Amino acid sequence: MSNKKKQLSFFIYMIPLLLIEILFRVQNSQTYPSIVFVRSLLFVGFLTSILYLINTYLNTILARILTVLLFFFNSIYAFFQTGIHYYYGHFFSMRFLFEGTPDVGSYTVDFLKYLKFETYAFILIGLIAIAVYLYIKPEKATDTNPKYLLVSIMSPLLLYLAYIAMLFIGDAPNAFESSIKLYIKPYYTENAMNQLGMSSFISTDIIYSLTSDGSLEVKIPQEEIVDEPIEESEEEKPSTLDGRIQDDLEWIQARDAEQNDTIRSIDNYFLGKSYTERNDKTGVYKDKNFIYVLVEAFDMIAIHETLTPTLYKMQQEGTYFDHFYSPQFNCATAESELMSLSSLYPVIDTCTMSAYYDRTSPQTIFNLFKNKGYNTSSYHNWNDQFYPRSIIHPELGSDHYRDVKTLIPRLISGWQSDLTMMEGIVKELNAEEGKFMSYIITSSTHLPYDVSSSLGNRYVNKVLEVYPDAPLEIRTYLSKAVELDLAMQYLLENLSSMDNTVVAMYADHRPLKMKGAYLDKYSDINRLAMYELDRTPMIVYNPQQVPEKVSKVSSTIDMAPTFANLFDLEYDTRLFMGNDIFSNEENFVIFQSGSWYSQKGYFSTADARFYPFDEADSISSDEINRVNQIVKNKMSVSSLIYTHQYFNKRLFIQDKYKQLAP
Repeated sequence: MSNKKKQLSFFIYMIPLLLIEILFRVQNSQTYPSIVFVRSLLFVGFLTSILYLINTYLNTILARILTVLLFFFNSIYAFFQTGIHYYYGHFFSMRFLFEGTPDVGSYTVDFLKYLKFETYAFILIGLIAIAVYLYIKPEKATDTNPKYLLVSIMSPLLLYLAYIAMLFIGDAPNAFESSIKLYIKPYYTENAMNQLGMSSFISTDIIYSLTSDGSLEVKIPQEEIVDEPIEESEEEKPSTLDGRIQDDLEWIQARDAEQNDTIRSIDNYFLGKSYTERNDKTGVYKDKNFIYVLVEAFDMIAIHETLTPTLYKMQQEGTYFDHFYSPQFNCATAESELMSLSSLYPVIDTCTMSAYYDRTSPQTIFNLFKNKGYNTSSYHNWNDQFYPRSIIHPELGSDHYRDVKTLIPRLISGWQSDLTMMEGIVKELNAEEGKFMSYIITSSTHLPYDVSSSLGNRYVNKVLEVYPDAPLEIRTYLSKAVELDLAMQYLLENLSSMDNTVVAMYADHRPLKMKGAYLDKYSDINRLAMYELDRTPMIVYNPQQVPEKVSKVSSTIDMAPTFANLFDLEYDTRLFMGNDIFSNEENFVIFQSGSWYSQKGYFSTADARFYPFDEADSISSDEINRVNQIVKNKMSVSSLIYTHQYFNKRLFIQDKYKQLAP
């Protein structure tokens, strides 16, 4: 083969791979510092050398097949990763395909329709690369010189080693996770994709997904490891910890006898945590009924004095959390649901609700209320198509679960009416004897917002009276929000025990597929700032309470400990990953990427930078690293609890909290 043809064939392999890599960065708005570009260039060079090697020395047919497959897979992979990032807001790992994958087939057409036109450029590049490759037909080597063969073999090896070497340098001082650790264990998908490059992430993610046992590092300072149980008499025990200090003797003995390092690290993590003290909000709702409402795609724009007067009334007259966030994890609704019930973070890139619901903390909100003599129930106006809630909710502690089969007498086009569901729920709750705790999952405000549906069309004229120039998506969303409002009005006006009942409303996530510019235009705050699209309403309402606004940053993970405190339930504060919002504990809103909000600002894992709300009141580099470790511990321990079946190995904790529904 002539030198000219060698160079030509080399560039045939390299150019499309490099174009896809660069275009992937651009379309997904990833950071691309010089060090990351060098890493991507080296890995593309490695792949190019591999393709050159197999096309030069392997059987022609086999070489053709492997090369075409690589071009095709690389372009399709970039296409779907970019599409999902645009559609859901995050990348996915191959792990998502292995554990608890929900029914997403019904959204395939909607997904493809929603893609940006430029996303199809990946497929175009792949097809052109294949066509050019098959047309040129690179020649096989005729030179059998051993030195030339050795150079051909050593080139990819040296490029790969150079790539690995580059993973050890160039990380920012406050990087959430080092690049080399992400290469070995790409658990934090968003960070791994950003720091490793797309092509490299593919290979390491596949290997990790197929071979990893899910083990993650948990760093616990030695001084926080408990060796002896706390012993305090009732007289010595501070009043702020009354009823909160646990007898840890059995736990410590189990920890000391444990042979599995991962299980022991979880023991040390929990035993080393401080107890959350009681506060002036402890028990303010003690012995009242509780209705816990997860509102589909609940956004601030859904609260309007004219369009949704009941939601507005609850916001103005209840407790409104105006810095509350609903971070979106893999299975958006299901993960928020599980976090709000158990206060554990999901396993990243796994649909934890479906895959591991029977391994979650036994200290669920359902079980805590049951242990206080409450009747527990749960409701949803859809079926088990996406998540088998009829199995999951009883496992989590719901005495009975009702869905569309019993709550909706007649189906309508699109998602079902929250008002119709609420009529059935109120009828059941009015017949309850004794205290009750009910969990309600709404669906009226579910996407899509760009197509016709019964609820999306029902109140459009009413919306246009307020917003005559509103785009289709806003008109449809607000029309659906009116139906939600009517459901809440029906609840407040027809529940016989309403004066003795507390209602909490929160979002599973923001309205998906809704343009950020639309949410920004119809909101009172800047929704286009970092993660502000994920700021959502959280309302706690009782007719007898004093109106209150809470501005402490908080999120879905904090709900279970907050309500456990408000109702003065019996629980171990250490088993929650979130905090009681009314406590004096420092609080962080943690996103799937590992990025976080504090009271002072936002830390982005993408560029390892802290963005203070007030430049004059920022935090130090050491403080950033300290919080990063806290965040990693919370997410890692949560994941290990699920993947290593921790609570199934600590039955004395299960026995304390878990009572299976009949």
